[in-house]
Amino acid sequence: MGGLVPDQLRDGYLSILIRFHDSRELESLDLALFSLANQGYQKVQAIICCQSFSLAELAEVQSIVDQTITPSDFEVDILNGDFGKGDHRSDLLNLGISAVRGQFLGFLDYDDVIYQGSYSYLIAQLDATPAAVAAFAGINQAIVDKAGYNYYCERKNRMLREGHKLEFFSGNQYPIHSGIINLRRVNPQLIRFDSDISRNEDYIFFMRILCTGPWCDRRKNFDIGEYMMRSDGSNTVVAGNSMDDEDKAFAWRRAYERFISERNKMVAHIEVSELVEFLSYTKRPASDYTALTSDVTQLAEALLRSKSWRYTRSFRRLSRLLTGRGYIDLSSPETAREAVKLIQTISFSKSWAISAPLRMLYSILKKLR
Repeated sequence: MGGLVPDQLRDGYLSILIRFHDSRELESLDLALFSLANQGYQKVQAIICCQSFSLAELAEVQSIVDQTITPSDFEVDILNGDFGKGDHRSDLLNLGISAVRGQFLGFLDYDDVIYQGSYSYLIAQLDATPAAVAAFAGINQAIVDKAGYNYYCERKNRMLREGHKLEFFSGNQYPIHSGIINLRRVNPQLIRFDSDISRNEDYIFFMRILCTGPWCDRRKNFDIGEYMMRSDGSNTVVAGNSMDDEDKAFAWRRAYERFISERNKMVAHIEVSELVEFLSYTKRPASDYTALTSDVTQLAEALLRSKSWRYTRSFRRLSRLLTGRGYIDLSSPETAREAVKLIQTISFSKSWAISAPLRMLYSILKKLR
C-alpha cells in the first residue's frame, strides 16, 4: 500500500472507497453499490476493498458488480487485502487509497446508502468555494430490520445537524460518508488512515485535513444519504463484532486517548470571519433544547417505567458518558429525580456529544407516551 499517487488523479472524477470485510453481507453491498451507481454523478470510480476473501468470495462480489446498472463512466475496482481476521478497517481504506484515480475522494460503507444528486451537490459546493478542501452535508439515520435479502425501515432520524461547524474539533459531526475531499487542495501525505486504531479512525483522518483549510458545511441544507443501523445493533462498532465488553471498552479508551494525543499536535488554519461567527454562536443562551425538555419529569418517569432494553439503551449510554463509568457499567439513575437532573444536565450542555443523544432519546420516548 503505497498511498495516494497524485499523478494518476483525473480532473472531475470521483473515487468512492467501499470497505467490505464480510462476504455474508452481499445483499448490503448490493444496495450500497446500487445507490452509488444511480446517484446521478457519472464520473465515478468505485473501489471495493475486500478483506482476505477467497477466490469464490471475490467471484460473488464480481457477480454483484456485474448485475448493477451503471452509467458508461462508472468504473468498479475490486481489491483484496490479505490482512487475516480481525478489525482492519483502516488497512482496507489505505488499500483503496493506493488505487484512487479521482480528483475527489469519498467513502461509503457497504451497509450505508447515498441519495440521488448527492455528489453533484457536494462537488458544486467545492466548485463554488475555491479554497475549500472538503464539503459535507446531512445524513439520516435509518433504523432497519433485516429479513433475508430485504431491509425494512422502522424509522428515520436526522443526524448531527445542530451546532456550528467549528464544533467539529470537540466532537465528530461528520459520518464518514457525509462528505467528499478535493484531493487537488490537500497535501497527499495526509490522505492516509492510522492502521493501528479501529475507532475514531475517520475522525482523526478528517481532522487532519480540515485543519489545513476551510470547508463547506451544508448539514442543515441538504441530505445526501443514510446511515443504516440495524435495530439489533449488529452492524455497529459498539455491538456488531465478536469482541467482549471489556475488549470494546479498551478499544474505545485507546482510540479516545489516541484522538486527544493527535488533536493536541494539530494547528488549525481558520478564517477570522468564521472564528468571529463561532464566538458569537457560543455566546447564545443555552436554551436551544428547551422545547425538547419542557416536560423532563414526565420523560424521566416514562423512561424509568419502561422495561424495554431498546428504549433504555440510549439513556444508559448517556449515563455512562456523563458519569465516566466506561462502557461496561450499564447502571442507570435509580430515581426520577436523578433522571431529571441527568436530562437537564444534557439539555443545557453546549457539547454536541452530550446533547445530541438526548434528541434521539426524546424521539424514542414519544412512542412510550
